Amino acid sequence: MEKYAALVSYFLIILGVGLLSKRYAQQTADDFFLGGRNLGPILLFSTMAATNFSAFTIFGFSGAGYRAGYAFYPIMAFGTGFMAVSFSFIGKKVYELGKEKGFISPAELVGKHYQSRFLQILIFLVMVIFTLPYIAIQPISAGYTLESLLGIPYFWGGTLVMGIIVFYV
Repeated sequence: MEKYAALVSYFLIILGVGLLSKRYAQQTADDFFLGGRNLGPILLFSTMAATNFSAFTIFGFSGAGYRAGYAFYPIMAFGTGFMAVSFSFIGKKVYELGKEKGFISPAELVGKHYQSRFLQILIFLVMVIFTLPYIAIQPISAGYTLESLLGIPYFWGGTLVMGIIVFYV
């Protein structure tokens, strides 16, 4: 019973934070997708960390590390290092260009910068195609986790988490 109380409390806190945040948020595309372009370094870092701490990180990386052993560490280090280098070299320039021209997405930035509707649509499609499986594994892994930890059937655990995600977003 305590496990369920902890889970329900956690979900209620998440929903409460979401509802409270919605009261103070403006409803522009900049606010929704980019945090109004003014998150600040601590909140930006926290958001990026939360993005990286996904089901793939918890289950995929740990499983790969278990199978491959220490040989897997350079792969993880490369990903983290590559992200830091990318932000160092192009992040500020992309931020400034996006703010100046009002771009919201990478597809919009590239399409308008190169004046190519084809490139904009292509980048949009690539982002959607490769992001959807990543998004889908979140409620899938939550379903397995809730089944393993609490005995909640996989389908209902995944459905519960998916419902909270949809409500929150």
